[in-house]
Amino acid sequence: MGRTRPEGGPTGVGPLRFGHSAELLAAIEQIAYRKGDGALLAEGCMRAAIKIGGEVTRYAMHIKGLEMACLEPRSQTNLALGYAVSPAGPRFDVCAADAFFDPQIGLQFTQEAARSLGILETVPMEYLGSDKVRNFKGLVTLYSGADTLNLCLYAITPLRLLSLQDMAGLLAGVTGWNTNSYEVMRLGERRIHLMRVYNLREGLTAAADTLPVRFFTEPLNCSGRLAGVRLDRNHFGEALRVYYRMMGWDDAGRPRYETLLDHHLEWTVKEGMAARV
Repeated sequence: MGRTRPEGGPTGVGPLRFGHSAELLAAIEQIAYRKGDGALLAEGCMRAAIKIGGEVTRYAMHIKGLEMACLEPRSQTNLALGYAVSPAGPRFDVCAADAFFDPQIGLQFTQEAARSLGILETVPMEYLGSDKVRNFKGLVTLYSGADTLNLCLYAITPLRLLSLQDMAGLLAGVTGWNTNSYEVMRLGERRIHLMRVYNLREGLTAAADTLPVRFFTEPLNCSGRLAGVRLDRNHFGEALRVYYRMMGWDDAGRPRYETLLDHHLEWTVKEGMAARV
């Protein structure tokens, strides 16, 4: 961008580089008030990169148009899957971070609490395989259930104090419902299916369930055990297929009719929001 706009960068305030705080603050103000090229950057990096074109698109780090979250997906593959399949794009709180379940640096109380989700053993944070997807499904369903109930993700199992039973107890106390932890997880899965149907209706297909290409081609530039780690595209694609099938979706990421029926969402087919697959 600096080469194409040598007179001062994309906002006309000077080159936007790390450490150039004065120029960055000026650019933020132009973005906020949509002044000059700040109006373009205010649309987000995806739209800005598409309009500018060329090699700029390589550096637009986004998923589904939302800029990347702060946690590194090459070293934490649960989060990599979560970023890709999240209906709104990358959220660092789509599920619990892999580091907590790592055999070397994980926390014992977290691993013990995770048994209620069917997570029975530690798995290296950078590892990606079908058994890792099994863990991911439990974690992402739990966090979706908490989102459904408007419970703080920083207060719930397996990382924090509130167990699944506690979550159900809070729901019962507020609503008077005769509920349990099973229903909390069911609500979380129903939410995932419904948001998937909405995205498909709006044109966001399985093709959007991916990560910026640099995570597949550029290894981590660090020292220690994770040095040189990157995501394998074939392994990642297979992990996505495993997740789709565990969710009761077809290989194109579309919820099957029986899955929707199981979660009282068959009305989405009757109203034309979802295809019958």
